[in-house]
Amino acid sequence: MFLRTILASASQLQAENLFLRYQLQVYRRSGVRPRFQAHDRQILSTLTRGFRAWREACFAVRPETILAWHKRLVRWKWTFRTRLGRPAINHAVSSLAVRMKRSNPLWGAKRLHGELLKLGYRLSESSVRNILRCAGCDPGGGPPSLTWRQFLGMHKTVWAIDLFAVESAFLKTYFVLVVIDVHSRVLVATRVADRADGQWVTNVLRSEMAERGTPDLVIHDHGSVFRTPDLRQLLRSRGVHSAMTPVYAPRANAYVERVIGSIRRECTDHFLFSGRKHLQGVLDEYRKYYNTARCHQGIDQRIPLPGLRVCPSEPPAMADIKSHSFLGGLHHDYFVAG
Repeated sequence: MFLRTILASASQLQAENLFLRYQLQVYRRSGVRPRFQAHDRQILSTLTRGFRAWREACFAVRPETILAWHKRLVRWKWTFRTRLGRPAINHAVSSLAVRMKRSNPLWGAKRLHGELLKLGYRLSESSVRNILRCAGCDPGGGPPSLTWRQFLGMHKTVWAIDLFAVESAFLKTYFVLVVIDVHSRVLVATRVADRADGQWVTNVLRSEMAERGTPDLVIHDHGSVFRTPDLRQLLRSRGVHSAMTPVYAPRANAYVERVIGSIRRECTDHFLFSGRKHLQGVLDEYRKYYNTARCHQGIDQRIPLPGLRVCPSEPPAMADIKSHSFLGGLHHDYFVAG
């Protein structure tokens, strides 16, 4: 033992010392019976590469453990071998099938299989079914299950309407009817009234339809002011479909709820209104800013009614940038002087 220690190289002695120290560390951590974890085995196996004799590299493991390691290696071997049988379906083809299904909820696996064959992709109908099941889609046709986005996209012009209340400086409550075009994000109307009823809502919508045209669809909640016979008669006479959102589901009318939140945060929360005319004047100016100057995330940071405004091809000089104030300087519109 002494001669072997003298003749051994310094690197081998260092490896043996590290090996023994690490074994002691495992023994202290595990108690009476040492328990080697995966990283312990990796570290000890790496250190044993500096030993000359295989007996010196042995550490406390059971024979069952070695057999389990061998079984795991065999399992890895057959897992990573080249698989035989039917070739795997291209990921792009799977993504295309799932996208076609989500865009066409009425189509089943048989119809999708035909569409893929028409495009030149040769795969079986059962493969299409498996692709849809893995993506969480129903492989059958069945009744349509449209999302709100698909439902709204079926109509060219969609208006969303709702009411919210504003308190004046003298604690008088005023009601504001908000009408927004869902596709263009144009704020169609912000009308103020002392008392909100069905007749007033009907008159506002009749006036806006006469000025801006008739929409294909109007979305509103279950409020009593939106379910009066006068309003139903107006929509029916002009061929407008009405879609009522579920009860206590503000997200179903998210477009108008979002714009009401914007009006509160960017306009009404910063004023004390003396009366209805004051509130109406402020809302009219904000609506002008909202439609002609404010950028909107829902339409890729564009302006709903840009007018003759053109985005410059390259950054202009600082001296050419001008601004126009809205609501007494609460908001500003920046543009390039032409």
